[in-house]
Amino acid sequence: MTAIAGVWGDGAEKMAAMLDAMGRRGGARRAFRHFPPHLHLACGHLPARPGDDVVELEGYGVVLDGRLEAADGRRLAEPGRTIIDLYRSKGIAGFADLRGEFAFGLWDPEGRRLICARDVLGARPLVFRRDQASFAFASEERGLAPLYGREPLCDLRVAEYLIGLAPPSDRGMRASVSRLVPGTAAVFDGDGVQIHRFDALVLPNETTDAPALQAQRFSSLLRDAVARRCAGEAAVDCFLSGGLDSSSLARLAARETADTVRTLSLVDSARPALSERPYIEAAIRDQGFDAHFVEIGDYDPFAGAHAALERHAGPVAAPNLLMMRPVYENARQGAVLLDGHGGDEVVSKGVGRLLDLARAGSWIRLYRELRGVADLYGESAPAMLLALYRGFGPGRHKFAALARRVRRIAGRPQEADESPLDLLSSDFRAVSAIDAAVSARWRPRPATGREAEHEVLTGPQQSYALEVLDREAQDVGVEGRCPFWDRALIDYSMSLPPQAKLQGGWTRFILRQAMAEVLPDEVLWRRDKHDFSSQLREGLWRSPRITPQALEAARSRLSSHLNVDRVIALRRRLDQPDHPVSGDALQALWRIGLWAIWTESIAPGDPACNLKVGGPDVPH
Repeated sequence: MTAIAGVWGDGAEKMAAMLDAMGRRGGARRAFRHFPPHLHLACGHLPARPGDDVVELEGYGVVLDGRLEAADGRRLAEPGRTIIDLYRSKGIAGFADLRGEFAFGLWDPEGRRLICARDVLGARPLVFRRDQASFAFASEERGLAPLYGREPLCDLRVAEYLIGLAPPSDRGMRASVSRLVPGTAAVFDGDGVQIHRFDALVLPNETTDAPALQAQRFSSLLRDAVARRCAGEAAVDCFLSGGLDSSSLARLAARETADTVRTLSLVDSARPALSERPYIEAAIRDQGFDAHFVEIGDYDPFAGAHAALERHAGPVAAPNLLMMRPVYENARQGAVLLDGHGGDEVVSKGVGRLLDLARAGSWIRLYRELRGVADLYGESAPAMLLALYRGFGPGRHKFAALARRVRRIAGRPQEADESPLDLLSSDFRAVSAIDAAVSARWRPRPATGREAEHEVLTGPQQSYALEVLDREAQDVGVEGRCPFWDRALIDYSMSLPPQAKLQGGWTRFILRQAMAEVLPDEVLWRRDKHDFSSQLREGLWRSPRITPQALEAARSRLSSHLNVDRVIALRRRLDQPDHPVSGDALQALWRIGLWAIWTESIAPGDPACNLKVGGPDVPH
């Protein structure tokens, strides 16, 4: 757990403030080094998880956040020396040989340049900022706050946030801040910044392994990923939701650690039908776990919002984030915290298989698969089949026109949340240029299911989510690790045919096969998975933050960015118990509520208030 920072040029006197700005991550144990003529490097560690200080070797300097592994999986004793040696022998291309999770700054005295690099999976974050007088980098955007001061959020980033679109992988929330894209290095030589890609997640050829061997191989890789992340750790904690991913990690971790694994779970004892407790108890049965449960029956979706806004240097698009905060706080100080994040994307729920069948016109076989998939998404198989037909079936354009005509004749209105862009004010849509940005992100449909799954794995949402999880873990004094987000496991999973992911209506089929001797049957062969959307809906309905009256009272503050009438209409749908509200709509309401809290947190006249769109200045 390390906060790293560096400044080339003006601002070296603010190095301590940069570490301070990163909260607990900045640590109590710190190291500062000057490398002539213009560079200063610094790092901070928490006493519970000491890391490497600034490394100096023959004029070279390295500051590292992360852990590097040898070929056999052991943690390297001198990772800084390894980085320097690789760079001196192979240049930036040598960083592709590094195993593990890393973000670092490297001073090259011979080339007189600073190199910032980040691992290809984005497991460790890194941001940088360039102005006329300096170049600076840090582990988090808030680490650059002593340099950017009260710079407002970028209009386009705000618009992306409000409609639920992850920011591009190379952009921060402020226009002057850039995020380093996974698998790339930023090189600054005093004149300009150049970006070099040294590694990438490419789609491999489809494996020739027989199905039985596929399951064995997948099992071996997942076990190895867990073992490497537990190796040498005195305390291992694990999120446990009762689903396939977290249950697999918890039970595998229990086999790899001498100490008892602590599990951290959300439950709703007041409403057993909405709780995962039976599956959680099945997963921990006879395993000797130290089980901790957090009740969420009276969940307040905005509890701790002010602290979260500070922690993430602005609004963050993660609706369950505040729900999970008490779970993080139950983790042991200095522990490694295993997180099942990445299971959905790496293992996949079989969406690629559905797309392949729809594209091939195999509608009967597709329907058979959908009958098993429907429960997972809370949909009916016929409805899902109809949706896929609209996208891929013959005569689909005529079919869609007929459906619209029938809807008009029947007097059924369009859904109020059809386009999240409609929730924005027309002036702000123009100022932010969000429509053009959305259009620019359009990509043609992938030709195959495997390509569709690869596109998900390499999309900007992945690095964004990992950065959010990293900040949450670091802020409570633990180190988050995601075994599913493992290079060898990802590469092999991408090579699997879509039928390995979805078969006979069973999603995540390869994981079920791989964990057959690890998980109890109740967990291994469950079809559904509770996602806490019911608790989110009830929490939003109860919250005084986004009642129609509260939104109306905040109209003058919100109208510069939002179409308040549409937002209020969307909120009123929560008052109709029998009216379904989509997950996207619930998330939109949560983001808007957090945005309302952010806008009221900045005092009038603050330099961060600079937007004028047909009304008063609005803080953003």
